[in-house]
Amino acid sequence: MIPDPIPTVTVNSVAYDFSRRSVDHTKGVFATADGAYVLTFAQQSKKRNRFSMRLDHNFLAEDVFVPDTNSGYSHSAYVVWDSPKIGVTAADNNVLGSVLGSLMVAGTPDYALRLLQGEL
Repeated sequence: MIPDPIPTVTVNSVAYDFSRRSVDHTKGVFATADGAYVLTFAQQSKKRNRFSMRLDHNFLAEDVFVPDTNSGYSHSAYVVWDSPKIGVTAADNNVLGSVLGSLMVAGTPDYALRLLQGEL
């Protein structure tokens, strides 16, 4: 089972702890004390196995259509592993996730940033 709380996740040089908010047999949800960040782990097994990790950021910002009014907004990023029920192990999926993660780490070149800026 994933530990509760998930200690010291750093976002923009600020360390947060994520406490468990809910769990069932297909999904575990963790969040910061203020709810600004929500981390979700999910799995489903139908024709194929799917596993995902998702980070949501909830925030207030000025509403561009109604000056002097703040509105709630959110954005998210997630990774999904999709594999057949046979022939692929958790370790095999972990290798693919690790390779993808290394491509998203800031460096030269920073492929995630380049993609988010519209490069293909």
